Amino acid sequence: MHTALSLSVVFAAQNSISHYWHKLTDRTFTGIYHANAFDLAMMIPYFIVLFVLAVYGLHRYWLVYDYFAYSKNVPPAPPPVAHWPRVTVQLPIFNERYVIERLVEAVSRFDYPPELLDVQVLDDSTDETCEVARACVERHAAQGMPIVYIHRTNREGYKAGALENGLKTAKGEFIAIFDADFLPEPDFLCRTIPYFMNPDGGANIGMVQTRWTYLNSDYSAASRSSISMARPAFGAARPSTTRAAGSTTRSRKTPIFPIVRNSRAGSFFTSRKSNALPSFPWT
Repeated sequence: MHTALSLSVVFAAQNSISHYWHKLTDRTFTGIYHANAFDLAMMIPYFIVLFVLAVYGLHRYWLVYDYFAYSKNVPPAPPPVAHWPRVTVQLPIFNERYVIERLVEAVSRFDYPPELLDVQVLDDSTDETCEVARACVERHAAQGMPIVYIHRTNREGYKAGALENGLKTAKGEFIAIFDADFLPEPDFLCRTIPYFMNPDGGANIGMVQTRWTYLNSDYSAASRSSISMARPAFGAARPSTTRAAGSTTRSRKTPIFPIVRNSRAGSFFTSRKSNALPSFPWT
């Protein structure tokens, strides 16, 4: 009984395979269609795009897997800090006169001890931003804010070069970097510095990076749509990649750039031919 059933299954499988093989090898319509240059010019880019999109889609699935696999791998809150370290805040700008005053105003509201803080406005601007930024710095300095204005006449290394140039006079043990259009919250330093000062592994942390949010998230349907597409990058891509790699990155909803140890930062501010901030090996 069992032998007969097995033979029947094998015979059915063979018939199915031979049926599809006959379809593949059937040459009834051979010669009816001949590919030409126009068809190839259309199909080759089409299938290349399909392949790229397929790879991108598989990568998204991999990020989702990593997210759920490492979503519980969140570091605990660090203990209170007894002795706060000195911090240098770097604000690199280039022809961004409409946002520099807003940024400096946000940094001036930091609830960090002012005697342990120094702020650098690193300006490579070539337009009236120079006058706006200089006046803004002088106004806040007169009010007691520890802030200096550094302007370069050459743009070697672009913003990465400006950051590296600022490190030459930086006094802080840690460097906090904010791009021109960011608005950090007043408690940013008080919530990130403790991770470096944690006796349990804090000395091994090279960078603490937090999460972005948006000022105009509810401005219009277009802004809500674009933000809904960008949020997965922070909700899945950043936590999954950093946690999977064993990074000490910390995510929080605030628009900032990394805060790093000064002793490690200098060698990573490399010159790049773009108007962008430097990348770090921890990201």
